[in-house]
Amino acid sequence: MIFAIGSSVVLAGLAGATRLEERAAGVHERFLADRREALPSLSDPFGVPAAARLVLESARPRGLASGVWKRNVVATVFWVGELPGEHNPTPNTRSAWDPNWVANFGGYDDPDQRAGYQPARFTPLLN
Repeated sequence: MIFAIGSSVVLAGLAGATRLEERAAGVHERFLADRREALPSLSDPFGVPAAARLVLESARPRGLASGVWKRNVVATVFWVGELPGEHNPTPNTRSAWDPNWVANFGGYDDPDQRAGYQPARFTPLLN
């Protein structure tokens, strides 16, 4: 009788221990998953890029501007090849990047002779 009671207590204790281990393992897995979300570098220590995704975009409706217009922008306007004058002491015949700027651009960009936004007497080349 004592053996039967003792063996039942041992078996009940083993069953309780198994459930406790299962609960502890579940809590530990949830903890690890939580940490992986909080620290993404731990879940991918080698920095493997994610798989490519296809992104589909719809066409922009007609009539909408391609970008937001900026107003009151201050900028310097200069004409390629312009010589110094009374109100402009700096010649625009050279660039810090291109000593043959006027020739490579295609000519003198005269502000008085325009074809819309383009120079009237030549087609601009490199700028």
